[in-house]
Amino acid sequence: LLSFAVVSTLALSASAQLYDQTAGITTSGVISAYMTDNDTLVQSADDFTVPAGGNWDVTSVTVHGFRNGTGANMTDMTVEIYNDASGPGTIVYTEAITLAGAGVPAPNNDTAIVLTLATTQSLAPGTYWLSVYGNTEAASRWNWTTHGAVAQGAVAMLQDAEDYFGAGATTWTSVQALGLTDPDFTFQIGGTG
Repeated sequence: LLSFAVVSTLALSASAQLYDQTAGITTSGVISAYMTDNDTLVQSADDFTVPAGGNWDVTSVTVHGFRNGTGANMTDMTVEIYNDASGPGTIVYTEAITLAGAGVPAPNNDTAIVLTLATTQSLAPGTYWLSVYGNTEAASRWNWTTHGAVAQGAVAMLQDAEDYFGAGATTWTSVQALGLTDPDFTFQIGGTG
């Protein structure tokens, strides 16, 4: 229930890249959505590291994902950045971002979505966790496309606090512990560093 397959990829441009985890993109994905019609959040996250030597000023995040089912266009997404605590720890940034144009229809194949932050986020060297989720109804939820190469950093995680899918992942849980084979999600971080 947590993983779905897609067929093609459409890429869009992003700001200067500080981090790139797009090599090895797959045709599968994992739900990462706030389901507006039943007030339920099933949230995915993946880690990245700001190397020693200086801060990153993050201005954008680009994620790959797709929607299944049918429903209204997805017009906004939420970006969250967490400190590392062997998984997402304390939240350091959160923002709901309105998507450009008419948003993302459902269903749709894998699409790169550029999310420009309203406020530049300065991150000191260290490990962080990125969570991005679509705000849409359950039948046409957003799925974050996976990265099937060797894991970069820790294996991605999922949290289903209300156990909507019945997998028992009510706290942050490794996607591989849930039976998924792909270790990471596909994303880029833009800005200056």
